[in-house]
Amino acid sequence: MDYPVQAMFVAPKRSFKKSPDRNTLKRRMRESYRLKKEDLYACLQPSQNHLVLAFLYTSKKEEPFEVVSQSVEQLLKKLCLKLKD
Repeated sequence: MDYPVQAMFVAPKRSFKKSPDRNTLKRRMRESYRLKKEDLYACLQPSQNHLVLAFLYTSKKEEPFEVVSQSVEQLLKKLCLKLKD
């Protein structure tokens, strides 16, 4: 395996009926993850662990990129802290 992390992104059809809305949300999550994944890779480097992650969009309304990015960053920081323990 070349990459230490595999990630999937989900926006529920129940909350967002139109596929362009779901695609926009998934695109925002993917871009946020892409920008922050190097920190997660650095946390995984010493242990040589591999992860499979699923990011689920749970809000009922469409949030701007900045909010999504902050949320993804917080999640990755929490995950990094859990991995260090």
